[in-house]
Amino acid sequence: MRFRELHEQVRCAVSGFLHSFVARHVSEPRLAAACQHLLGRGKLLRPAAVGAAALAFNPDAHPDRYLHTAAAVELVHTFTLIHDDLPEMDDAEMRRGVATVHLEHGQDMALLAGDVLFNLAFTALMDDIEPHNTHSPDIIHVVSYSEGQKLATPRIIDESIRITRLALDLYRGLKTKGDVDELSGHPDVAERMQELIQGASEVLTTIENGFANPYSPHGFYEIFKAGFLPVPQLMGCREEFPEAVRWQTGMRNGRVDIYEDGKIVSPTKRMRFIKEEVLRR
Repeated sequence: MRFRELHEQVRCAVSGFLHSFVARHVSEPRLAAACQHLLGRGKLLRPAAVGAAALAFNPDAHPDRYLHTAAAVELVHTFTLIHDDLPEMDDAEMRRGVATVHLEHGQDMALLAGDVLFNLAFTALMDDIEPHNTHSPDIIHVVSYSEGQKLATPRIIDESIRITRLALDLYRGLKTKGDVDELSGHPDVAERMQELIQGASEVLTTIENGFANPYSPHGFYEIFKAGFLPVPQLMGCREEFPEAVRWQTGMRNGRVDIYEDGKIVSPTKRMRFIKEEVLRR
C-alpha cells in the first residue's frame, strides 16, 4: 500500500475515532468542545506513521490493531499544540486554520483540555482490552522512567511483560465468562462520579472566586499555599506550606478521602474553612 493511500485511510479512521472517543470520555459540554476543537483538523501524519510502522512488521495487520496507538500519538501531539499556543508560551492566534483553543474557549479551559487529552492518550492505549474483539492488541506495557533508568534489566523487563500478558489474558477470560462486573453502568460508580464532579466544581469555584489569576505560575503557587491540594507527605518546605500539609489523606474502598482528626472532611466543609480561615488573612 502506498503511503498516500495509507495516510488517507488512517486519517479518516483516526479522525472519526478521536471525536467519538473524546465524546465518550468527556461529558462536560464546554470541556468537550475545547478538547474537540483541534482534533482531526491537521494532516495526521503521525498516526499514519504509526500505521506504516505496524504494516512494516505485519503487512496484513488490521487497522484496529494500531488504531488506538495511532490515536494516542495524535492526542499527545494535540495536547502539546494547545499548551504551546498559550499566551505564556507562543501566544499564537491561529492553529490548523482556526482560532487557537485559548482564544476560542478561554485560557483556563485550554489548560484543562490539554491535560485531559494527554491523559486520554493513555486511556486510548488501555481502552481496547475487549474480550470479544479479536483485533484488540495483546498488550500495552509501560515501564516507568525510574525503573527503566535504574532497576530494569532486559531480563526483568521480559519477566514483567510476561506477567502483564498473563494478567490481561486472565482478565479477558473472566470478563468473557461474566465474572467481572461492567463498572461503567454500576450505580455505586455513578454515585461516586457525581460526588467527584460536585466536589471538583466546588473547589474550582472557590479557586476562581478567590484568586485574580489562578491559571498562572504565581496563581498556582498561591493555590497550593492556601491548601487546596493536600500533600501531607510533602518532603520539603513544610514550614512554607502549613495549609498544604494540614489535611491528612487515606484510602477507603478504593478511593482517597481527606481527613481531619480521624474524620472525613467533605469538599464543602474544606472550602468553607479555606474561605473563612485562610483567604481572609
